[in-house]
Amino acid sequence: MSAEQMQPPQAQAQGQPQPQQQPAPPPPPPPPPPLPPMGPPPSSASLPPSPTHAHHLNHFHHHPRRAVDLRIPAIDKYAYCLCLHVKPTTIFIAVFKLIRALLFASLLLNTELAINEQGQEVSLSGFEDRHKSTAAAMSILSRIIMAAVSAVGIYAVVSGRAALLMPLYAMLLCEFFFSLPAFYSRDIEFVDSNGLADLRGGQHPGQHPQYTRYSLILFSTIAMVVKIYFLCVVWKCYRLLRLSELELRISPILLSDRYPHIPDPIVRMLVSMDDQQSEINAAQSIAPPPYESVEANTKPPNYEEAMKSPNVFTINIQPSEEQNNSSRPAHQL
Repeated sequence: MSAEQMQPPQAQAQGQPQPQQQPAPPPPPPPPPPLPPMGPPPSSASLPPSPTHAHHLNHFHHHPRRAVDLRIPAIDKYAYCLCLHVKPTTIFIAVFKLIRALLFASLLLNTELAINEQGQEVSLSGFEDRHKSTAAAMSILSRIIMAAVSAVGIYAVVSGRAALLMPLYAMLLCEFFFSLPAFYSRDIEFVDSNGLADLRGGQHPGQHPQYTRYSLILFSTIAMVVKIYFLCVVWKCYRLLRLSELELRISPILLSDRYPHIPDPIVRMLVSMDDQQSEINAAQSIAPPPYESVEANTKPPNYEEAMKSPNVFTINIQPSEEQNNSSRPAHQL
């Protein structure tokens, strides 16, 4: 046996020339993405909701539907006057006027024209005897009317009726205009200066006319400023009540249907749920119009006008030769 025959098969395979191996073909490229269909873009309702949006929807649907008042900032503009709410301030003004009117009326009824212990008349001194009873009756009647107007003003604020607040505003306006002539009066200045001199006794700055004049001007100015403030408060309260009445006539906006992404809006109910349900039932009970009337009123479009609508072109993109060759399997090359 020869030496070549004694070699193992691996050695014989190493000595013989090996055939050249061909490289493996490259993998085919991925196919191109399909073209989007021709037509309008998908709406937001067809898209899958995001996790945040879905959380808001679930959070909102677990809560009852609410009515939102979008006119609150416009109304709150009339709710305050110099850091004071107009409703309680108007009630305070009306109560003050009511107590003052009843107090003066009771004093006029009990004192019989205010006759002092010495029998000297301190009021209505210039009238004759036949006019004193008439003047007293008119004073009592005016005080009773002022008390009634003040009571009506309190009821107007409590009940929310703006029209009933106008008599109180008119009374304050008349009182303001009638107090303008008394802003500076020499008779009041003379009487007050003598009264201060009698009360103080001896020499006192109150005896000086300038001191009395400046004191009267100061107190009169403060009184006029307070009356102007009362007028502004009552007028703003009237505007607030009037806007509230107009607001209640407008049905609220249900944001649960139009804005479902709002999780928990800050709302204020304007009408009860019973009223909303009654409105929904009334709308559902309305029968639709008959088909004949709708068909008679609605005519089909003209053929020529319909043909003038923009055409829809279909684009057919054919794959190129390189894409076809790359997509073929390796054994077909």
